[in-house]
Amino acid sequence: MLVKRPSRSKPWLKFMKYLVVAEVVVCANCYLVWRQLNHSQDFRYYFHQKFPRILNFFYSVGELQNKNYKVRELDEAAWTQKNLW
Repeated sequence: MLVKRPSRSKPWLKFMKYLVVAEVVVCANCYLVWRQLNHSQDFRYYFHQKFPRILNFFYSVGELQNKNYKVRELDEAAWTQKNLW
C-alpha cells in the first residue's frame, strides 16, 4: 500500500507570492502619484513644498520626453500670480 506523505509547504513559494503582491502595490501607488502629479497643480505645489527633488525629477522626465513640456513654467507662473512662490 502506498502511503501518502503530507506535502511540506514551500516557504520560498510563499515568500515569492508576498513579493509579487508587494511589487504590484508599490507599482500601483507609483502610478497613482504620477497621475495625480500629472493632473493636479495643487498636488504639484504640495510636492514643491514637501518633496522638491521628486517634483524636479517629474519635470525632468516630462521635459526629456517632450521638449515643449512647459508645465514647470506654467506652475511657476501660476504660483507667482497667487503669491505662493
